[in-house]
Amino acid sequence: MKPSVSSAVGSTVDAGAGDDWRSRLLLTERDVTMRLEPFPYFFIDDYLPADLYARARSAFPVHKETDRYSNKKQVFSAHRHPDAVRKFVDETPVWNELVSFFDSSRFVSDLNQFLRPALVKARGVDGRRVWRRRDREPVRPIVDVPVVFGYEFSILEDGAHLKPHTDSPAKLVSLLLYFPEDGWKPEFGGTTDMYRAKDSRQDRNWMNRNLEFDAVETVFSSAFLPNRLFGFVKSANSLHGVSPVTCGPDHLRLTFNFNVLVDPVEADSRIVRLRNEWIRRQEAPAFAPKARS
Repeated sequence: MKPSVSSAVGSTVDAGAGDDWRSRLLLTERDVTMRLEPFPYFFIDDYLPADLYARARSAFPVHKETDRYSNKKQVFSAHRHPDAVRKFVDETPVWNELVSFFDSSRFVSDLNQFLRPALVKARGVDGRRVWRRRDREPVRPIVDVPVVFGYEFSILEDGAHLKPHTDSPAKLVSLLLYFPEDGWKPEFGGTTDMYRAKDSRQDRNWMNRNLEFDAVETVFSSAFLPNRLFGFVKSANSLHGVSPVTCGPDHLRLTFNFNVLVDPVEADSRIVRLRNEWIRRQEAPAFAPKARS
């Protein structure tokens, strides 16, 4: 089933008891509404089969050693902790199943197909290029874009926040699977917020400059609900973030974040670096400190 494009923002799908859970997770097999403004995003409620979600939630790596940042975010990342994360995944059957599937050519190819209209809107003709895994299949020049899969377990403490940003130029799509703890209340926050810059010139932010919360207005908030998958395509105006969480010391905001990125060799190629430097210079005046009168 192809995604529809509309002003609506999401849908809920029930899988039959006999459905294979892997097929259920393919986005082209789900009835999903893609919203294109202010930038392409979607969400799916009840994304995982209930029993699979329950097992993944109970095995979420809350007590693993993580990077801790000044914004009170903790990350157990496959990029920054490859050995520790791989060991955890290998030893935890439910996460081994999930990570193996999301990292599979089947899922990544299906995701590329599902996102094609959104990628074209965000990246123009470049969005039509087919995603290929360099370590698994030949990459055709010009026609294909070599990609890699990344993931992390994200933990936000009381007071944690993520300032409005658009993500790295190398990122193609971000997917967030929510795991609220028992007792999580809407007043705790934790929504993924999408923004529009108050200064319209700052809506062109391909190079991912952080903005302050008072420099943006919220245009949509994805509620932090159990088993919701929220996804969006990286674009020049994909401003998103998380307002300070107010969950107190007894709760944590837990999400599994997985994404597809341009292969590091491609992202660091001379032509891409030159293009990004040109974009950086074009965008810079909109973010220059304003002179005091």
